[in-house]
Amino acid sequence: MAFLLASTQFSFGQVEFPQSEFDLGVVKQGPDPLMATFKIVNRTLDAEARIVSVRSSCGCLSASAKDTVLSPGELTVLQLKVDTLTMRAGPFRKYVHVVYEQAGSEKVVQLTCKGSIVSPPVYRTLAVDFGEIRRDEIRTKGIRLEMLGNAESLDVVAEKGPLKYDITRDTSDGAHVLLVSFEENKISVGRHRLSVRIFSDCQDFPLIEVPVQITVLRDQALYPDTLVLDLASDPASISRRVRVGDQQDGHVSNVSLIDVPAQFDYQILYSDLEGDCFVQFQWRGHEKRLTHGNMYVIYEMNGVLRKDILPYCVLLN
Repeated sequence: MAFLLASTQFSFGQVEFPQSEFDLGVVKQGPDPLMATFKIVNRTLDAEARIVSVRSSCGCLSASAKDTVLSPGELTVLQLKVDTLTMRAGPFRKYVHVVYEQAGSEKVVQLTCKGSIVSPPVYRTLAVDFGEIRRDEIRTKGIRLEMLGNAESLDVVAEKGPLKYDITRDTSDGAHVLLVSFEENKISVGRHRLSVRIFSDCQDFPLIEVPVQITVLRDQALYPDTLVLDLASDPASISRRVRVGDQQDGHVSNVSLIDVPAQFDYQILYSDLEGDCFVQFQWRGHEKRLTHGNMYVIYEMNGVLRKDILPYCVLLN
């Protein structure tokens, strides 16, 4: 990708920056980053210059110096990379700050990168709608992308946030399939409208946008009472039974527990007649102080994998 360099020469102390501004012109948004370089020259005769740091103003712009120590008369190259995938269409101006040290003092130089992003035509698919979910549910949905045909180069970009994604192929006909899920407990309560963008080498569909809709419900109190073993007042109460999930909504299966303290023994009990499931806990510890924390119950209900938090508290003598 060609770009224009400002012709003005800048000298800061005895360190010279032949160009302080890049004009990338009009560039097309895509997966291939824009690359540029500019020079830094130490014009002194007897003083070494050291580049302390190079910082960019945003995550879409990265810069690094080939050499960080410049002897008198030496030149180095600052390599600049602009990732247009995460940038909005329209004019932009980004900055790189170079901190260098010479003769015991530090100086900061601001370099500018500007241009204008043009987005390719966007084809929007039907939305991937997760409906109403709880934050602790683990759920994945997919959408077929037949329009991509035999495209080989695919770059997927999701909005910053909880979305996770993967591209796979349908084994029956080879069609591309986008799988979308989200990070547990990294999404707030409420209705969310997000999107996933796919850049491809398909001439007819260079950019596909997949809307994603999620309505996150408030955490449901599946365990309204903490698992409490009050051994201080009743030493015989060393066991408790806890029901798994809200079993009015469906059949519970494949129950497992994680982060269970070693002092607990437990047994998973299924009822074939009613479809209920319980976990029977028994305390085997010998601690003399309050013990509390969280364990997690993982199970399937109607084909959906769920993960619930089960707080516990053991009151000891």
